Amino acid sequence: TAAGSGGGGRGDTALARAAVAARNIGGGHAARAGLVGERAALHTPSDGLAAVAAGAAKREHCITSDGFFALEEQPLSAVVVGGGYIAVELAGVLQALGTETKLVLRKDMALRSFDSLIKETLDQEMLKQGIDIYRNTEGLEKVEEVVNSETGETTKTVYLKSGEIIEGVDVVIVAPGRAPLVEPLKLSNRDILQSQTNHIVTNEYSETSAENVYAVGDVTGPIELTPVA
Repeated sequence: TAAGSGGGGRGDTALARAAVAARNIGGGHAARAGLVGERAALHTPSDGLAAVAAGAAKREHCITSDGFFALEEQPLSAVVVGGGYIAVELAGVLQALGTETKLVLRKDMALRSFDSLIKETLDQEMLKQGIDIYRNTEGLEKVEEVVNSETGETTKTVYLKSGEIIEGVDVVIVAPGRAPLVEPLKLSNRDILQSQTNHIVTNEYSETSAENVYAVGDVTGPIELTPVA
């Protein structure tokens, strides 16, 4: 089993094992990968960094949801970029702890694909909580670090594609989603098909296109939650 959890770094050891195993996966039998048994199950974790890699230049001076858990001090102010459940959750936690929090949305509302009652109620509750919501921004343009010449303190200035500017920010969290952490598996060299988003393609029985190789959880999408695996 090439396994991992949905939090990125926690699956490093398992991912290393998966990378070794995957070298021979695809020729017909999982046993040829050096795994015990006749079948292999891939459920490596997703990765927040991979999801923003394509726009890395615009994500300079930012952290992802993984970096949020590595913070050693509570920020006085924070900007969360994203409209998915991860962004909403982090914004809510920060605001509840006393951090002045701003949520940046590309469109008019968070969780746009959810039921209207859910997203509308959430929107109202976030406003009640005091979260400052920037709507229809079309996303992040860039982030610059600014050093106060008198105090030496460093803050960040956030530039949005809408032309709006947010100054004096301690932490910028980019949470556009997560991507399957499959690169070390080198699946493109095997008989395992992937979607345009690099998720492993499976049928209703979690079978991949390679005989006796299965995949579940974050690596297959569309619901990237550890309990799925």
